[in-house]
Amino acid sequence: MRSFDLRVITRQNICKQVEISKDTIRNWIKNRNFPKPLTSSGRDPLFNLQEVNE
Repeated sequence: MRSFDLRVITRQNICKQVEISKDTIRNWIKNRNFPKPLTSSGRDPLFNLQEVNE
C-alpha cells in the first residue's frame, strides 16, 4: 500500500496570507487556472497546498 502526504490550506488562510477576498479566489479559479478546492465537508473549502504554491 502506498502512502502519501497531502497538505491542505483553507480558503480563509489563503485570503489572510495573500490579503485577498473570497471573491478574488473564486475569480482566479474561474479565470486564472487557480486550483479548485478539494471535495470536503465544511464551510471553508480546502485546497491542496502544493497546487496553490505552484
